[in-house]
Amino acid sequence: QRLAPRLYRGSARAANGPLPPFVPGYDPKLKPLPYNPEKARALLQECGYTRENPLKITLLAYVNPRPYNPVGGEKLARAIQADLAKVGIECEIRTYAWQEYKDALFRAEDGDCFVYGWVGDNGDPDNFLSLFDGGEIASSLNTARYSNSRIDYLLAAGRRTMDPAARARIYHDVQKVVLEEAPWVYLTHATAMVAYRPELYNFKLHPTGVVRFAEVYKKGRER
Repeated sequence: QRLAPRLYRGSARAANGPLPPFVPGYDPKLKPLPYNPEKARALLQECGYTRENPLKITLLAYVNPRPYNPVGGEKLARAIQADLAKVGIECEIRTYAWQEYKDALFRAEDGDCFVYGWVGDNGDPDNFLSLFDGGEIASSLNTARYSNSRIDYLLAAGRRTMDPAARARIYHDVQKVVLEEAPWVYLTHATAMVAYRPELYNFKLHPTGVVRFAEVYKKGRER
């Protein structure tokens, strides 16, 4: 909740779970994990981590901006690193170009956690939530390698169900489980924005972040 205005300045909104508000099945009642440095320090101490013996982790990040993260992975990682330092966690950041970054994630040996995101291709909730499907670990779609038989059952039920209200209830249940178990910490949903000159015509902002120029023309150079 604190990160969106501080880092993105209007280009993203705080997330309360894995689905953005415009996707069917979004649950506005979900409460994200709260920002609570005092509780975090207490939990670390219970696990034996102190100022003299801090928890040390490695956070992987990509260097370039992405449609879902307009400030870029490295800047986001620095913000996370600063917050972790406040509770006594020492965080080393390793950055990669995009393809090398994906290779590092799939090797699953370079770090302890990572920054990531995704863009919906078709507006269906399954297009987002299938990232929690245990059957997608081998395909690398499930980058967190999260496995929960209850989630797998619910996702399969959602794909079979045709009634929109029933599907929404299923996906509400999915979101509650993954919010509680926290295979991801949900940060923001990006706001799609683009700048272009007024003499350009027929430019349309595509919801997946893809920029298409096939139908665009400039005043005085009509097709």
